[in-house]
Amino acid sequence: MHFLVLFPDCRDGRTGGYAPPVDIKIIVLAIVASIVLIGLALLLLLRLAIYLQDRAEYSRFEKERKKAQWDEVSYIKNPQLYHIG
Repeated sequence: MHFLVLFPDCRDGRTGGYAPPVDIKIIVLAIVASIVLIGLALLLLLRLAIYLQDRAEYSRFEKERKKAQWDEVSYIKNPQLYHIG
C-alpha cells in the first residue's frame, strides 16, 4: 500500500514531485511494539507497587507480632458446665 503525497516545491510554491513511498508494515509494527512495551512497563510498575505495599504490610505485621504477649494464659470458665441442676 502506498500513499500519494504532493508537497509544495520550495522554489516557486507550485506542487512538486512525489514524496518517497512509506512502508506501512514498519509503521504498524512500530505502533504494535510501542503498545506492547507500554503495557509491559505498566505491568512492571503495578508489580513494583504491590511488592512495596506487601513489604510495608509485612513489616507492620512483624512489629505487631513482636509486641504481642503470649506469656499470660487466661482460663475461660464455661458457665453452662457448672450450672447443673
